[in-house]
Formats: sequence, C-alpha cells, structure tokens
Amino acid sequence: MTTLDVTVISIRTFDLLEQKLDIDILMVLEWNDPRLNYANLNNQSVLNYVQNKDDLWIPKLYITDDTQGKADRNERSSIIVIVKQANQLPNNLEFLSEDLIYSGSDNPLILTQEQTVSFQCQFDLGNYPFDDQTCSLTFTLAGVDGTMVNLLEGKIGAIYNGTKILPEYEV
Repeated sequence: MTTLDVTVISIRTFDLLEQKLDIDILMVLEWNDPRLNYANLNNQSVLNYVQNKDDLWIPKLYITDDTQGKADRNERSSIIVIVKQANQLPNNLEFLSEDLIYSGSDNPLILTQEQTVSFQCQFDLGNYPFDDQTCSLTFTLAGVDGTMVNLLEGKIGAIYNGTKILPEYEV
C-alpha cells in the first residue's frame, strides 16, 4: 500500500489566456518495502535519512491534468526517511553483529518532495468573470500492476495552504 498527501503551497502563475497554472506543492509519499531490513533505526525519523536513493524501489508518480496531458514537474527538494514504528527483530545468533535490525514490512519509508507543477486546465469562460472554475490533477502510480501496489489518499489528502484571495481571483 502506498499513500499520498499533497499540499498546494502556492499558485506561482495563473495564465487565463493560455489556460495554464504553475503551482508549488509538497508531496508526501509513504510505503513499506517488505524486502528490506534496516539497521539501528533512531526514534527521530529525520535521523533515519536514506543517503543512497538509487538502492531503493521508489514509487514513480504520474501526474495528468484536465486535458489528460502529462503535467511538467520541477523537483525543488527531495528527502527519504525511514519511520521507526515497530520493535526490532529478534537477534540472529548466526551473525556476530550487534546491530538492531528492523523489518521493512513494519517501518515505512517516507518520500517528501517539493515540486513546481505546470499544467493545463480547460476553462469554460462563457460566463466569465461571474463563474466558478474547477481544475484538477490526477496522480497515478506509473509502471506497476494495481494488484501489487495501490495508491491511496493519505491522512490529509490534498489541501491548499496558499493565499486564498489573489489579485484577480479567489481560490
């Protein structure tokens, strides 16, 4: 199971004529990988920073807009941490290591990314400026079978934290 939370931090650009939006988002993706074991996890997740992301399977998100076109993404920052949620596994006496080993099944990985997303919206401007418009993004997992991995809404889902009243529009 993979969960996703998206926070829209700000609307960077809004071009009505081009029907294009640029937004800054904070994306939090959480999943467990039962193939992994972790050594010596700290209670503070920030100290369980994954330094070599290339060694991990990371869910790849595909973002489409109202036109079913792929949204352009510019990653600004990215960090993966392991959250210690379960106790260590029993000691294995076959190894001489004193490491405390934790199961990947019970201790999730969390990817936090800040991105700027550029996408198209199909606005119906027939009643402009006396109307409401809806613009949406669809997040899907790319390259995985739905029976193996599911993308679910996280604890907060999608929220907007930016300015609600813009110079020409209200969000």
